[in-house]
Amino acid sequence: RHAGNMKWSAVFLGLALVLSVGFDAAGAAEDSRVHRIGFRILTQADDRSIAADTIEIHYDGPIAYPMAENLAEIWMGLAGRYRIVVLDLNSHGGDLHHAKAVASILRDIRESVRLQTIVRLDHSCLSACVLVYMQGEDRIAGNATSWLFHGPRRLETNVPSPGATQEYISLLRDAGVHASFLAMLVEGGRLNNPGAYWMSGHELFETYRANIVTRLLDPWQPEEPVEPPVDTRIRTR
Repeated sequence: RHAGNMKWSAVFLGLALVLSVGFDAAGAAEDSRVHRIGFRILTQADDRSIAADTIEIHYDGPIAYPMAENLAEIWMGLAGRYRIVVLDLNSHGGDLHHAKAVASILRDIRESVRLQTIVRLDHSCLSACVLVYMQGEDRIAGNATSWLFHGPRRLETNVPSPGATQEYISLLRDAGVHASFLAMLVEGGRLNNPGAYWMSGHELFETYRANIVTRLLDPWQPEEPVEPPVDTRIRTR
């Protein structure tokens, strides 16, 4: 219901990506074999470590059309079937108005399930992505993740738009970002002037205590041992 009534503006965040993310509507929404550019759906059938009542929606791409439309259609096929939804993000940002549309869909999803958002180690959540990430009730991130903040600006300039910047600040505050963190960004001119303010997941959680990340991932990521093939003809010296 979010598509059709939205008028996408030219206000862009992050890298201002305007790529069209394709969507193959054929097949069941939960079937991870269905090819969707940017989206990947995982359940226990795909990964035994995922609980039976949980579904993971992985998204790698811009916060831009048609992410919101794809997400809404995916959820239509999943509603009522799972208790926990995990939105796994890796995004360089995108359009502020589209981020608002995605956030609205996530709030609808949150009414019937527990929504977790996650940015895994070595991934990014830049500018407009932060508003999407903030919709999770549990917000998890790796300490080595990348985060970026700057004021929204039109495509043809790097100068932040005052009205859009104030809206961005209000949206983040309403989503739960601590006022002290936002004040630091504003008072330092980091949202009102051209430029970009980078930080890690560890800084967001430990240094700034911004209430953006609510839990850090364990930095140690174990792997299954991989041994070379054994050749009985080779003797140890």
